[in-house]
Amino acid sequence: MNFKVLICVVPVIFFAACGDGVPKLDDVHNPKVDGVRITMLQFLKKYCPGKVNSETCISVGKAMEYDFMHGVAPKP
Repeated sequence: MNFKVLICVVPVIFFAACGDGVPKLDDVHNPKVDGVRITMLQFLKKYCPGKVNSETCISVGKAMEYDFMHGVAPKP
């Protein structure tokens, strides 16, 4: 009986741990969430506090740094 419960619970825990609550983006230089365009800074402030291991947050941060270093003006 305990083995059956374990088999049911482990996948639920695994999949729950996979979601970090950060939306996936097609273009980190031009983030869109639910079809609405937001700035990279707005994205980082809204979705990334405390999520230092999120691949999306890291990518947006690097894109923002790249744009800043190469003189790309932020889009409104």
